[in-house]
Formats: sequence, structure tokens, C-alpha cells
Amino acid sequence: LLKDPEYQVRCQAAIALGASQSQAAAEPLIGLLKDPESVVRGSAAGALGLLKAGGAIDALITLLKDKESFVREMAAEALGQIQNGRALQPLSVVLGGDKDESVRASAADALGELGDSRAVSALTAALKDRNSLVRFDAVGSLGKLKTVDAVPAMNAALEDEDANVRQGAVLSLKILTGESFGLASTEWARWWEANKESLARKLASERATDVDDQTK
Repeated sequence: LLKDPEYQVRCQAAIALGASQSQAAAEPLIGLLKDPESVVRGSAAGALGLLKAGGAIDALITLLKDKESFVREMAAEALGQIQNGRALQPLSVVLGGDKDESVRASAADALGELGDSRAVSALTAALKDRNSLVRFDAVGSLGKLKTVDAVPAMNAALEDEDANVRQGAVLSLKILTGESFGLASTEWARWWEANKESLARKLASERATDVDDQTK
């Protein structure tokens, strides 16, 4: 089916392989990333993400430069699902430079899924993106990184022109700090100055617990 002359059949085969949850499906799916039809390449990327196929990292990073925006978007999403740190730099480049806002938004979301605090600078820069969806996904991802370095950027996002971005900042700040000051950026700034050191210790402890859980 993966070599069927009808691209619709190849596409459905890719989707089925992703749903199989079998790691044996990864290799044939990687081969489909070079299919001449964009919908097949994108479906294969999505399937690899569902499988969390670590062996597909390099091929998916290459796919971030595909000529079709749908394929780049799916590649970014898959890299976020696989959660391999090698995707940090390529995703950051996409977030800062891809011409398509859906691809940039997917990269922003994927960086949050990686959970790597080194993504703070790229996500902070994305809060100035001209597209509100990109800014929304960026502020949401900042809240997932469990680092105090993200707090000033999220506080600044409380003043965003888009209501969804502002509410996203409120939610991310609440998740990260456990506090709730709504859109009151002055109150958030005051709390931050008084509690940044204790918050840093708390988040460091949480990150250490996460690492322990992953190694068990």
C-alpha cells in the first residue's frame, strides 16, 4: 500500500501505520517523507510523531525545509511529540523565520513540548510576531518550560493587543507560579520581584523530579 500509485491510498496507509503504535512502522514511514505528494509526506510526519519515533529526528528536521507549508507544519508538530533536544535549534530557526504563520505557530508549540529552558529566547522573540496565533502558542509554551527566565516575557505579554494572547499569558503565569493576579501586570511584577528566588528553587526541584521520573 505504501507504494500504491494512488496517493490517497499511500496517505491512508501512513495514517494507519501511525495508529498501529508499532515501532516497526517507523522505517517505512521515514521512506514516505520523500513521497512526491505533499499530503503523503505530511501524513507520514504526523504518523511518526504519534509513534514518538526517535529514529526519525534527522529526517523530520530536514522536512522543516519542505517547499509545502503543510508538510513543514506537520514536521514541527512531530518533532514536538518526539521530544528530542536535537530539534531545539532547528525549531527555533523555523519559529523565527518561516514565512507561514501556521508553521511558526507549530514550531512555537513544539518548543514547549520539548520542555528545554534554552527555548526561552526564541519563544520570547516570538511574542513580537505579527501573527497573534504565533504569539499565543509562544506564551503557552513559555509556561511549560518551568524556568523563571520565562516570567518577564509572560508578564510583558499581559499587555498584548490580542485578548487571547493576554489570557494565555495569565494562564501560563498561573501554571508556572501558582498565583493569580489576572491581567494586573504591576501586581505580577511586584510578586515576581519578591518571590523570584523561591520560585527558582521550586522550579529547579520540579525539573529534577521530572528527570528522575524519566530515568526510572
